[in-house]
Amino acid sequence: MYLIYTLFAQRSPLLIVLLLLFVLGTVLLISGVKLIRQNKTVGKLLIVLGSVLIVVFFYLFLWTILIGLNA
Repeated sequence: MYLIYTLFAQRSPLLIVLLLLFVLGTVLLISGVKLIRQNKTVGKLLIVLGSVLIVVFFYLFLWTILIGLNA
């Protein structure tokens, strides 16, 4: 239990940033799906940006949790 607490305490600022990145990507993805009926270009752009942010989130999250930070 102590190990989990110390790992979270060391990485909590980065995990908060990653959570915000995931939320932003999800919001962009949902907005793109809803806006694609009105404006196809903007909808597709938001879907692509949201997807890229979510992929970056998963990459950084796995890097942070599985491999760890050498700080």
